[in-house]
Amino acid sequence: MAGEDTVEIVALIAAAGRGIRMGGEVEKQFMLLGKKPLLVHALEHFQELSEVNQVIVSAPEERVEYCEREIVGRFGLSKVVAIVPGGEVRQESIYRALGRVSPTADLVVTHDAARPFLFEDVLARTIATARTCGAAVAAIPESDTVKEVNPDGAILRTVDRRLLWRAQTPQAFAWEVLQEAYSRARADGYVATDEAELVERAGYEVRVVPGSRWNIKVTTPEDMELAKLLLAWVAKGSDRRPGLD
Repeated sequence: MAGEDTVEIVALIAAAGRGIRMGGEVEKQFMLLGKKPLLVHALEHFQELSEVNQVIVSAPEERVEYCEREIVGRFGLSKVVAIVPGGEVRQESIYRALGRVSPTADLVVTHDAARPFLFEDVLARTIATARTCGAAVAAIPESDTVKEVNPDGAILRTVDRRLLWRAQTPQAFAWEVLQEAYSRARADGYVATDEAELVERAGYEVRVVPGSRWNIKVTTPEDMELAKLLLAWVAKGSDRRPGLD
C-alpha cells in the first residue's frame, strides 16, 4: 500500500452524458432532485466516506466551469480536486479522468452521476472487496425471467437467471489493473459499457458484491419520478430498504 502522505483511493464520477432519453434542456446530472442536482447527491456519498481521499469528475466540456462554481463550490465538495472535459462515450470520459489519477494511488472507484442513492455500506464493501481481490462491482441478482430474442422479437431461449446479476456502480479496481485494462481496450479500439467489462477482457477476475435496489440509475423521466419517491422515503429517516430477494 502507499505511504501515509499518498492518496490511496480516488473516485471517478462519470457526469459527461447528454441524457438524451431524459429529454429537457438540462443534462440529467444537473437536474434537481429535491433541492440538489443529481450529481451533488452522488458526490456527497464520496465526500462523506473517510476512506475516499480525492474525487475527479468528468463533465461536458461546456459545463466544466459551471461544475466548479455551482456544484463543487456551492455545495462545499472539498474532495473534488479536478473536473475534466468528458468524451463522447462514458468509457472515454472515465479514461480522461483516470489520466488525472496519480500512479501511486491504491484503488480507483468509478460511479455514475445519475445514481443518487448510493448507501455507505454498498460503497464500503465494494472498496473492501477490491482491496482484497483487485476488482469488485456492486450488483444485484436478476429476479425476472430473462428471454434471449432474435432481431424480429421471437424468443430463442430462456436464460437461467440464477447465474445473472445486474451490474451497478460503484466499481472499484486496483489502479494498475484499471490502467492496463484501458490501455488494452484503446489499443484494440474496443468499447465497453462499464469498467468491469474492460477488466474482465484484460484477463482479471472481477468479484460481485451485493448492491442495492435503491441504487437506481436515473435515465428516463419515469426514473426521476421514482427517485423523488425514494428521496421522500429516505428523508423520513426510514432504515427499511429493499433487499435483494
